[in-house]
Amino acid sequence: QSFKLILFDEIIFHAIDAVQARYPDRTVLLRSPDELLNNSEPLSNVEVYCNRDLLETAFINVLDNALKFSVSPEAVYLHISIDNNRIECRIQDCGVGIHNDDLEHIFTPFYRSSETSMISGTGIGLALVKAIIEVHQGSVGISSMPKRGTTVRIELPCMEKRV
Repeated sequence: QSFKLILFDEIIFHAIDAVQARYPDRTVLLRSPDELLNNSEPLSNVEVYCNRDLLETAFINVLDNALKFSVSPEAVYLHISIDNNRIECRIQDCGVGIHNDDLEHIFTPFYRSSETSMISGTGIGLALVKAIIEVHQGSVGISSMPKRGTTVRIELPCMEKRV
């Protein structure tokens, strides 16, 4: 599938629906002030130039990790903001967190922390996320505190929908 302009909210809501189906006892809460973003542009007016399937896969992987590694049914928060034709998504969980020693390897294919050995996975998800986001001229970063949770920040270029 080639790249084309896609409404960003369609990608996000599809990714949320996909992970909610896998974890029906957990919740993803979308946070943006009054459903409007920093520039007062509704999320439904924002487009990204993307390969829809790839970008949805990236968001599904990040949201799936957030729900999978949460230690309780607490909500995972998805904060979205837009500024200067860049959309920033922060996916924040209240999960087990990642130790600093593991953070430097987190995007290495097949890397798995000893802390996660009891949870299913292959260690390819975040490496795939990074590759997908970079193909879309974006960036991804992770901050975490053990036993407090993890925040994944994804930034992508975007534009206001043409009428």
